Amino acid sequence: MSDRESKNILCIYKLIYGVGLRTLRKLFMDINPNWSNQPSDAATFDKGKMKLSKDEQVSFNKGNIKEWDFSLMTTALLYSQSCVVEIVQRPGHETALKELKKCRNKLLGHPSTDAMSDADFSYYWPLLSKHFITLGADPKVISEMEFRRATDLIGADYYMNLFLSERDSHLRCEQKLDDISEKLDVVIANQARLRNQKTIISQGDESSPEWDEWLRFCCAVDDFDSQKNQYILAIDTVPNAEIKCYSNLKSVAWKMILDFDLMSEEEGFYHEFTSKEEQMSNLVSMFTPAELKQSTMRSLVGQIDPRKTQWLFVKGRAGDDDDRKCEEFSNWEATAVKDINSLLRCCSDPDTFDELKPVICLILPFTQCSQPFLQVTMSRLIENFNKHKLTFVSVNNESLPDLCDYSSIQAFHLCPRILDLGLREILGTSTDQKLRMPTSHAGVTVHLSRRQYLYIKEYLEVLYLGCEDLPEDAINPSESLEQVERHLEEQRKSFLSGNEISFASLYDNHDARRQLERDIQVHVQRLLDQGLFRPITVEIRHSPGTGATTIARRVLWNLHSAYPCLITDVDSHRSSDEDNDFASKLSERISSIEEICNTPPLILIDGKKSGSIEGLSNKLSRILQSKGKRALLLRCIRGMKESKKAQESSHVHKVFHVNVKLEESVTDLHEFKSKYKEYLDSVDKSLNGGLILSGLCRVFHFPLLAMMQVFRPKLEKIIEDTLNELGGIQQEIAAVVAFLQKYANLPTPAILLHEAFKQFIRLADENTATYDDIKQLFSDYLMNLMIPTKPTPSGKENPPESYTFQHPLVADLILKRVYQEQKRDLFQIVERFLQFPIYQQETLLPLLNELFIYNKVRQGQTEKLKFSILFEELKSTDSDRAADIFCKAAEQINQPVMYANAARFCARKDPPSFPKAKELIQRALKVHDCAASKAGYKNLCHTKGVVLYFELKHKINSGEVHNLEQLEEMASKVLEAHREARNFPPTYPHPLIGEVEVWLECITWIMRNMCENDTQETLRFVTTLSPPFFRTCLSDSFHLLDVVDGIVQSVSQLADPEETKRLSNNLRLSLMKTFRSISHLPGRPKADEDIVQACKAICTTKNFRESSKLELKRLQVHFLLTHTEAVHNFKQENLEYLLKLLEELVLKENEYSLAHHLIKVCMLVKGTRCYTLQHGLSVCDKWLSVAGHDCLPSFYQMVICFLQILDGNTLDFMPKYIQALQKCREKSQNHLKKFYATLYVGKEGHGMSRFISRNALLRGETNYSPDNFQKVSKFWQVESRTKLKECKGRIREKESSRGKSHFCIELVQGNLELYVGKNADIGKVQMDFTPGALVYFVVSFNLQGPVANGITFSPQDSLNEY
Repeated sequence: MSDRESKNILCIYKLIYGVGLRTLRKLFMDINPNWSNQPSDAATFDKGKMKLSKDEQVSFNKGNIKEWDFSLMTTALLYSQSCVVEIVQRPGHETALKELKKCRNKLLGHPSTDAMSDADFSYYWPLLSKHFITLGADPKVISEMEFRRATDLIGADYYMNLFLSERDSHLRCEQKLDDISEKLDVVIANQARLRNQKTIISQGDESSPEWDEWLRFCCAVDDFDSQKNQYILAIDTVPNAEIKCYSNLKSVAWKMILDFDLMSEEEGFYHEFTSKEEQMSNLVSMFTPAELKQSTMRSLVGQIDPRKTQWLFVKGRAGDDDDRKCEEFSNWEATAVKDINSLLRCCSDPDTFDELKPVICLILPFTQCSQPFLQVTMSRLIENFNKHKLTFVSVNNESLPDLCDYSSIQAFHLCPRILDLGLREILGTSTDQKLRMPTSHAGVTVHLSRRQYLYIKEYLEVLYLGCEDLPEDAINPSESLEQVERHLEEQRKSFLSGNEISFASLYDNHDARRQLERDIQVHVQRLLDQGLFRPITVEIRHSPGTGATTIARRVLWNLHSAYPCLITDVDSHRSSDEDNDFASKLSERISSIEEICNTPPLILIDGKKSGSIEGLSNKLSRILQSKGKRALLLRCIRGMKESKKAQESSHVHKVFHVNVKLEESVTDLHEFKSKYKEYLDSVDKSLNGGLILSGLCRVFHFPLLAMMQVFRPKLEKIIEDTLNELGGIQQEIAAVVAFLQKYANLPTPAILLHEAFKQFIRLADENTATYDDIKQLFSDYLMNLMIPTKPTPSGKENPPESYTFQHPLVADLILKRVYQEQKRDLFQIVERFLQFPIYQQETLLPLLNELFIYNKVRQGQTEKLKFSILFEELKSTDSDRAADIFCKAAEQINQPVMYANAARFCARKDPPSFPKAKELIQRALKVHDCAASKAGYKNLCHTKGVVLYFELKHKINSGEVHNLEQLEEMASKVLEAHREARNFPPTYPHPLIGEVEVWLECITWIMRNMCENDTQETLRFVTTLSPPFFRTCLSDSFHLLDVVDGIVQSVSQLADPEETKRLSNNLRLSLMKTFRSISHLPGRPKADEDIVQACKAICTTKNFRESSKLELKRLQVHFLLTHTEAVHNFKQENLEYLLKLLEELVLKENEYSLAHHLIKVCMLVKGTRCYTLQHGLSVCDKWLSVAGHDCLPSFYQMVICFLQILDGNTLDFMPKYIQALQKCREKSQNHLKKFYATLYVGKEGHGMSRFISRNALLRGETNYSPDNFQKVSKFWQVESRTKLKECKGRIREKESSRGKSHFCIELVQGNLELYVGKNADIGKVQMDFTPGALVYFVVSFNLQGPVANGITFSPQDSLNEY
């Protein structure tokens, strides 16, 4: 070792760990000037993508960069979020840091630590110097060091020690990795012996040498798990005898296939890949060298679809003449390699191959003549995929390790037979039954594992492919066919008897098709094809018994082969509006099926509990949206066509109404009569002959028949004749089933009938009656009325679980007959029901709760009643007697929820019975304390608060509260109950709303009794003179309502968030209106300055606590916005005052829920406070950063950019306009009013005031009448020009993506397209439009973009004549 070589290495050490490390630390401090070398700095530092070893993490946490080594410094500068933004903006810095890191890694592997040859020094020195100078090092210092003078190298041992210390740390890491690798080899070997799921067929093969090879092969390819890895296949000519063994590989999600077989398309692997399933060819993008030669890099990037398999015929195809020359290696290497390299370079892009996922290349057996082609192709693959973790797995290739210089190649020897059997098992292509579901790719299915299926089936019924589950007989095919026919006939009889349609009946088309089915299917399929950006609800609204369930199930059946479809029945789960656990677990299953199938699923939510269905679907929409998941919820809700509540929900996209009368649709009636002609004829024949219907002729249970008005008299005759044949016990059973069907909306469990009527069962021996013996009481005539809801499968003797009349009309007719014949009313029927010995059966508790508490929706309606249908009907007859029955039911059931609802009933009946109500609520709390489960305590406390609130309100209204002391005493008890019902963090809004209602009653009493209805005096008294109990009630109320608003926004499990929001808003407005009624002089009009002055007088810090300043501002804004006089009628000074408030809330306090109002108000403000277009754009940018899925920020961005372009600023604002327009269209594609014009470009004004709303445009226009076409046409073509700016453009003919042409208007100021509005009024567009013609128009805006209205071929405005 020469002295010069020793100086070489020392000089390198000093350059890196002396000058270089100082430069890196200086650069770090320039980026982070506030760094104080303390641990607190490291704690708040955004590490971004930094990956640190354990030792580096310890050093980093200390925060002292003087102790950070070279590796840690470069890592922090390159990958920390706090530095990377600045590094990227500085030219050459990122490249320099990466190269320095590479050089340092090479030095760690240098064979000598105390010497370096001149050749190595000549390589490293200029490279390191260049990059350090780029980062800010002094070039003079570095150039002086290059002379390697002894004086310059004094102390260089220090830098060498730094290097040795870093190198030792690196070696320790390598040693640990080697130890871990050895341990992993042992673990993998042990696991391989236990992996029974990969066991392959016969016992004889288990001892063969190839058995271990298969297990290691599974580990090498990671079980072909495409969620963790990306796969490339390289395949050569495969003998015909072996190609079937490799055909199972088509189940792998290949990202690329390198096919070296010239005959692959005719008889090779490509033919095998696409022949069995024709749709597979749609998932492949094919390339040949000749085709690649004709493509540029830019066009090639556009041809590559990352969702498809990139299939490269490396040597070309035999049928292509241009590729025949590629059969010779020399020609192929000279002509094709460059083009193949271009394709591989494009495929290595992160958009096609994810750099964070490993890439595994599987190489199947190659012939000797194809190995040169493979060697060159693999070298190009390695060169282009150098940023990916690329590994090679070879099967049955003896000399493959010599093909390319690559260390990560694993070779396996597996005979084709073993490989075939193993691939069947690992890829799920064995002959065993599999549960297949569709995915986002047409014709491609995903297999549900047994565990996945059971997990989803717990809450959802899965429509997998083949879910009709027809019986099979593998031994005797002819008997199997007979079994299928018998099974389908049983299912047809079950459906015609009125049972829910099964999958087998849907498969065999037992239902009559409805026109509405096609409408719903088209709408749902269109939504799914367009792609969902959020959960969407489509509603089928129907009256009971109109066949909505059959319609919904038919829609799902028709779509289940293309989209994942599932069904949940709320009746089969014990859930209520307060039950958040069911909704949460159901959302987890829906999220799981979306992840498995990689596409939003279609979920049918059905059942007889309409209230639960609506609440559950609303919860699911909010929960799924909070998780970023998507699903289309199809819900069936009972309600009349006139009800519009569903349209108010933001989640409901469209509502379909089922016809109540079948005669309303001629098509449906004709289809029904032709489908069931033989059964309709049999009914007529039996009735005309005076016979009693039996067997399958009991078709009146079929819901659609009850919809036929011509059949109604026949139905009544059938019921009358059948009841006449029933004995006393049978009539009593029919009355019970009808009673539960009407008032509980549920079938009658067989166990209930058994317990209620078992004393009437007569047995031959002394044995007690069993559950199955209840059938002795069911005569044939009774079974002509009552049928099992879910008949037992064929061949099983288990008794059915419940009975029903299916159609509600049958139950109504039976109860009506009972009232007439037995002279009993509803009270007597309920009292008789309460005498049954059934109330100790826990299995009947859900039915009893539904009967007495939860069934609050009448047939044909959606609005919930205060109490159940049963007690609402009883209360309308005799409220006192109804209360007694409610109390008896509560004592029989002895459940806290029953006592609580009975207490609420006693408090709300007329006249109320508060002592009884308070007694019942105390018993509810006592029973709850003794119960094993402590759930529901908060609900009981809230109910107690409601009862006490009604008592307070009743006494106030009746004048029984005489002084403030009495008012405080009663109010404090109510508030105490509501506060006990609170939870933390707050997710239960009703106790908070209850507290505000109490305060509002107190304020009203004070105003009436203490202040003579003077609002100013009331405000002064409450805030300054009242007892401390009342002094803060105003600010407390507004604060509680703000908390409720926060719950509505953040808690996804609320059953009806819109109703909660409505209650909160009504209370807030009530509080405001309490102080709004300021007295005015007689005859003096109420001007807008009065309301502003009142707002300023009320909302001051003198009247509210110091901590409520934000509430004061928000209150003032709501106070002004909810004024009876419209905001656009305010004077300018008051508009400026409102604008100032909105600016403080939106721009300073980030209250972006008010951003929409800020934009609207700024359009009205003129003069010095007028908003410029740039100012309005900045508000939209801030709004957009927090708006999420709201389309309005993008809409206002779009209209502002349009106005800028109209002013001639095309180059500056066209890109932003296009981006805003695209975002607006995407976010509003499911918006109900996306084609509704809301803004227009005005003729006068400056900045944002140039926009005019539709209301302002049409205000005072007496000549405009929507019903008069001539007036409308004249208004848009002539009169609109007085208020709106007339613009110029040219007619252009555009061709859509579907090949159809349409006309649009191109603005003169820029290449900007406008829709032709419905108010064009110049004749038929296709006939009267001439491309290129100059036209004049006014501009409106909707969520789809700008629209040209009032189009004329000559200017109406004199300014446009020249």
